[in-house]
Amino acid sequence: TKDSDAFLGRALVFTQYKDWDNALADLSKVIEMRSGDPKPAKRIPYFLGERGKVFFKKGDYENAVKDFSRAIELAPEEAIYYDYRAKAYE
Repeated sequence: TKDSDAFLGRALVFTQYKDWDNALADLSKVIEMRSGDPKPAKRIPYFLGERGKVFFKKGDYENAVKDFSRAIELAPEEAIYYDYRAKAYE
């Protein structure tokens, strides 16, 4: 949806400015908005991965691992989420 695209765009800008709390809020909103829509279900792992990276950068490794693990459940063929999760475990 256009609304979720706007939240995603803003979250990515917040991430560039290292405004982790606002980035997390917007990414969580995107995930919430898109979770019920079957069409963009393939994008949910991407959104989780982005939020996981923000958790990681914020030092919240536990939530980073949760998001990367969920992304792996939804898209096990995407090796990048395994890499991110391994880094969060370090």
